[in-house]
Amino acid sequence: MPPLYVGLSDAVDEREATNRTANPTARADPPTGSYGATPMVWDPTRIEPKSWPEAHAFYAALEDRNHEFVPLRLLVDHLGAQAYARSIAGAVSGTSLLVAATGTSDWAREALRIDLGLSGAIRFARPGASIKAHTVISDDARVIRACERILRELGWIGD
Repeated sequence: MPPLYVGLSDAVDEREATNRTANPTARADPPTGSYGATPMVWDPTRIEPKSWPEAHAFYAALEDRNHEFVPLRLLVDHLGAQAYARSIAGAVSGTSLLVAATGTSDWAREALRIDLGLSGAIRFARPGASIKAHTVISDDARVIRACERILRELGWIGD
């Protein structure tokens, strides 16, 4: 059986792996489907709950390689420094930030998902929302305000 090639989050099927094995210098095609339907960084099997300092270190390391991760690091720093920080928990999956009420056990279904879009904009997907139900923001201060507003609406933090 040929090796199975794995992208950021999606395994390539056996047929594609066979094609790539036959021509290892061929350029890998991007995932098929409608643009933006499934962010490449989202993989529920890779969810890793982190303390706020650990989440800061994770995004700071990404930021060292890609400046577009600054808004996520700033958001993590803000959330971890607030009085309500104990009422919410953070996790990462690929490069997605997940925020949920403390004690969440099903991160894939119960967390607010925050992704960095290809344009550098931040996308918020509420728990249970369609993958296309995103709020997109590109300004750092607005990212923090939007996140807190959503957390209040979900009842995870107070006023």
